[in-house]
Parts: sequence; C-alpha cells; structure tokens
Amino acid sequence: MNMNDELFFKLMTRKTILRTLLYLHFNGKTVASRLFSKVGITNYDIYKKVVPFLLERGLIERRKINKKTTVVELTERGREVTKKLVEISSLLRGEKR
Repeated sequence: MNMNDELFFKLMTRKTILRTLLYLHFNGKTVASRLFSKVGITNYDIYKKVVPFLLERGLIERRKINKKTTVVELTERGREVTKKLVEISSLLRGEKR
C-alpha cells in the first residue's frame, strides 16, 4: 500500500465510523449483517476495522436474538457521543435548536 492508499483508507474508515453511528442513532437497532449495505460501506476491509473499533470503545453492542440473527445497537455512551455529533453538525450548518 502506498501513502495515498493508506491516507484514503484512514479517511474512509473515519467517514464510515461517523456514518455507522449516525445510522444507528436515527434508525435504532439493525441486523448486523445488513449494516454493511445500509451504511454504504464499499470495502469489506474498512468494515472489519470499524465494527471492532466501535465495540471495543463501548459505543455499540451486539446482541443475538436467535440462532442466526445478531442485532447491533448503540449503547448509552454511543447515544451521548452521537447526540454531540448531531449538535456539532447542526451548529456548523447554522441551524438553531
């Protein structure tokens, strides 16, 4: 991987982390296997980095609801972080709440 590829990978990973948090914030919990397509992640390597990153920081949690299905949702800490992200983005756009 050359330097441009590494930079692109880092930027895409950060973008994907934000998109994942915002998706879960606005849509509630979702099936883990569908999160990949719903967030619009085009590279599976990025997905393999994002989900463990969010899990180890306690922002999302996985829960099995039956033998085959795992659900991903925000934790309380994840909700607080995402609420701040939404506030910041609305301030940047000049919206008042």
